[in-house]
Amino acid sequence: MHTGLVKLARQLTTSVAVALLLAGIAVAQAAVAAAERRAGALAYAPQTEALYKSDGQALYRSDSGGKDWTKVP
Repeated sequence: MHTGLVKLARQLTTSVAVALLLAGIAVAQAAVAAAERRAGALAYAPQTEALYKSDGQALYRSDSGGKDWTKVP
């Protein structure tokens, strides 16, 4: 019976290790994706308190302090 518990513990440990490894890979991929979307330029319009950013492809505006962005047509 003791051998069965040891085997179960090893299987659980392996499963947890694999899950943590996969979670780490997902976090790393999300960080790379976020870095690819970073702004190339930022500007602040004091008259309207709006933020503007450009990623080199489009211009975006934020009226929420940078929490939400809307593409400027």
